[in-house]
Amino acid sequence: MKKILLSLIAMVVAISANAVVVETNANSGFTGDENGYTATISGYKISYLKHESTSNLVAPSVDHIRVYKKAKLVIEAVDGSAITSLEITCTGSDKCADLTVSDGTTATANGSIITWTGNTTKFEAVAATAQVRIKSIKINEGTTQPSDPEEFTPAGTGEGTIESPYDVTRALSIITNNKMTSNTVYTKGKISSISEVSAQHGNATYNISVDGTENNVLTVFRGKYLGEAAFTAEDQIKVGDEVVICGKLIIYNTTPEIAQGNYIYSLNGQIYENTYVAVGNGSKENPYTVADIIGMNITTSDKNKYWVKGYILGSASSATKLNEADKAVDTNIALGETADAATFIPVAIPAGDLRSVLGVASKPENVGKEVMVYGTLEAYFSTAGVKNVTDYVLDGATGINNIEAVNAIDAPVYNLAGQRVNKNTKGILIQNGKKIVVK
Repeated sequence: MKKILLSLIAMVVAISANAVVVETNANSGFTGDENGYTATISGYKISYLKHESTSNLVAPSVDHIRVYKKAKLVIEAVDGSAITSLEITCTGSDKCADLTVSDGTTATANGSIITWTGNTTKFEAVAATAQVRIKSIKINEGTTQPSDPEEFTPAGTGEGTIESPYDVTRALSIITNNKMTSNTVYTKGKISSISEVSAQHGNATYNISVDGTENNVLTVFRGKYLGEAAFTAEDQIKVGDEVVICGKLIIYNTTPEIAQGNYIYSLNGQIYENTYVAVGNGSKENPYTVADIIGMNITTSDKNKYWVKGYILGSASSATKLNEADKAVDTNIALGETADAATFIPVAIPAGDLRSVLGVASKPENVGKEVMVYGTLEAYFSTAGVKNVTDYVLDGATGINNIEAVNAIDAPVYNLAGQRVNKNTKGILIQNGKKIVVK
């Protein structure tokens, strides 16, 4: 049996370490919107990211950032160094709570201080029980190096690769011997039970084992469907299906898991191959269609912006569900291929003037109109969508980036609702039949 060196499974910390205190407040350089804020401070990238089912995030205040319940805190050294311990100072004991770390450990709150000890190149944790208001973070850093060449021989078979996935026996052996994987690996097994398939959130939680029984099971936690697509129906998987899962092996409390963020690489021998050919190319002259975005299933942004066209169906409450008209929001719009389409892609609308123009809570008459938006292609509501929108064309009307920024003159001035307003009113206005921005 091939032996796996500890140095391939885990990394330990060198004795030398440095401590850095990072202040997290409005002066720390955070940028973003209600979906997440990020800053690079003293060589560390600090982010706090919204969970799709909870409240929009707020920008850093004078002395802290707010990591709401279910929101994620991410800390990463820019140079890739390991983080070995953290001391997080909150605004008070009533604004301090445990954090659930992605490696299955807990960052523990005691009074107004949260402490964590471990070894990771990227600390990711969720505020599981209550919001946390963070004033500063003390980070102890060490340089990672291979451990002593002690040999570990796990039970089971496989190398964790596409060509040779771990079987469940080997995955469990690795986890129970405290050798969790920091990178994604491939694990094969048969589905033995299904806890939940959530079309609302696009994921599923289920158990797999070697033989499809409930003996020696490994939990696949909130995973995506074949090819990283969102789950849309309960019957997409069933007990007895043979799967190969791509994801990280962890232990959560006492449960061996393939961590959230995993997906099915193959299902009963079927491997997802995206052969979709887009109609558009993302230019303003030839924008992507809604069918293109769904077909390409892009969930990781390349940081570039593209034009996407579709019809406004309303606002989305999940990857597959629209809000009722009386519960419409301005934070996003759902675009369909046609004005009466049954499927859609979600488009995040950033705070500011864009919401008053595109948001269907403010502008219910926009439902059914054709629109082009200019933004990044990435995951939104756990499915392929559009974010970071900076420009639009609505029923032929030009967007914000095409509006001439001028000072108001003597002609009557109207807001976007058609109401006459003072010429010094700030925002997007109509004057002489043209859109202007008064700053």
